[in-house]
Amino acid sequence: MSNQSITVGTVIPETLPADRFTASDVARVALGNYAGSVASRAVSLARLLGDDLAVAGDYVNAAWHIQHAAGTLVTAAVVAERVRGASWEDIAKACVMTAAEAEEQWGPAVAKWQGKSPAQNLYLRETGTYAKTADQFIESGRPYSPRNTAPKLLSAVLDAASEQTGRDVAAADRKFAGGTCSHCAS
Repeated sequence: MSNQSITVGTVIPETLPADRFTASDVARVALGNYAGSVASRAVSLARLLGDDLAVAGDYVNAAWHIQHAAGTLVTAAVVAERVRGASWEDIAKACVMTAAEAEEQWGPAVAKWQGKSPAQNLYLRETGTYAKTADQFIESGRPYSPRNTAPKLLSAVLDAASEQTGRDVAAADRKFAGGTCSHCAS
């Protein structure tokens, strides 16, 4: 990292000329959006704990989706590293594997990314729009949340707090155990 200080004025990414985005720009914008997506899923799981609306299967379902999204995030990170010039050795070292293993695991994804056209890749087609989304996440420190209500804190729905909150633990447990996963009910 350089000691050079860079001052950036207000940039409106969706107004930047599309032909000025480099392959590195596009890959980093995609990585930023994948990171925000994983963070959103993790926050949603944490909020699910406080909602006291979850039913059997909801926690596992949410965690499973986070695990899947995290795999996509790693792939996006590898693509961004390769596009910026990182060697398979550098990537392998970070992943505690050999360069050959890293190339075998992620080489096809890198080749696929590099072979896509704007018609096949939203990040190529709408880089500025996705850069704005990544900027909003980075600036706020909060992932996108479709809910406008304040989340309930986990401590408010803990069994240990029921005397203070008036929460009916037995009723909440019956509802949890007897319900259908909210993802499966739709």
